[in-house]
Amino acid sequence: MSAYTRSDYEYPEDVSKMSAMLDRFIRSNGSWETLCMAVAGGHKSVVKSLLNTPIAHPDGENFLRAPLWLAKQNAHEEVFKLLLSSAGVASNVKDTDGQMELPQSASNCNELAVKLLLDTGKIDPDVEDTNGSPPLVLAARAGNEAAVHWLLEKGANVDCIDEDGNTPWIAAFQGHKTVLVLVEKGANLESAVINCVASVARYVVNQSAY
Repeated sequence: MSAYTRSDYEYPEDVSKMSAMLDRFIRSNGSWETLCMAVAGGHKSVVKSLLNTPIAHPDGENFLRAPLWLAKQNAHEEVFKLLLSSAGVASNVKDTDGQMELPQSASNCNELAVKLLLDTGKIDPDVEDTNGSPPLVLAARAGNEAAVHWLLEKGANVDCIDEDGNTPWIAAFQGHKTVLVLVEKGANLESAVINCVASVARYVVNQSAY
């Protein structure tokens, strides 16, 4: 994937010339790799043109996961939005690591990506990563206040739990301001405390097993 993190290609403004150049790239590299190069370079008009053509890739409906990652890594906001508006984006769109894009962005404090993903209306705000962690828990743990706001605005469950029984309130408890946001939005503190005690109990049991 590192081969696509920069693109030095300059695409001509003339539509016919651009089409001819894209045809050459597609014949040489394939449509999917050509899309990746255009995304990495932030060439919105080229990406738009390519999305209107058949893209062959083994991932099938998830063929956009690598282009989305490239747009995010290279801070190409308009290209990222264009990709998200494509019919190829499924509700469980994944990034290049196989993690769900929304929880990954919430965990990495990529606030813009979280907002853009949620704004599509295609993404479940409670979709878990492969470890069973919801985006709200991950955003709270990371202290990502803006992401917490947006997730709650889009209907994320304020009392969701991760694979270890941690709620967003527990995840945010270690000094993050996000705990205040969660309290304001009605987090069930009694339930959070019960889950916290249960989490500590599990930890003690697991440690005694060694």
